[in-house]
Amino acid sequence: MVSTPSYDPNVLASHDTTAVNKAYSSLTSNSLNPMLNRATSELYPPGSTFKTVVAAAALETGKYTPSTMISAGSSYTLPGTSTQLTNVAHQANGVNGKISFEDALAYSSNTAFAQLGVKLGDSAVAAQAKKLGFGKSI
Repeated sequence: MVSTPSYDPNVLASHDTTAVNKAYSSLTSNSLNPMLNRATSELYPPGSTFKTVVAAAALETGKYTPSTMISAGSSYTLPGTSTQLTNVAHQANGVNGKISFEDALAYSSNTAFAQLGVKLGDSAVAAQAKKLGFGKSI
């Protein structure tokens, strides 16, 4: 796991206590907080990892298979907002606004899974997330 900004731990591995204390003080007073392991100590939006939750919720309905064509596209306006969600990779756009369920997952299509999540509804996605352990203490 990577955490940035980073620091050189060698400055803390010295027999010179004064140098170690000075280095430690410098690191702990740094506003960028380089000693914080962001990978394990911070909370971040799930991003693409949540696409698997939406995918599982869709598959549980029995209405979707790997070959099912779902809505996609190069951008999608999130409901109730003016926020445009886009895809990074061209393949994730699908063809004529549609992409197979399997390709949407393979290409990590933002627009496909956002639209699918909206179509499934909050309660179905939340229930699936709960089944997969979201919201539980670790």
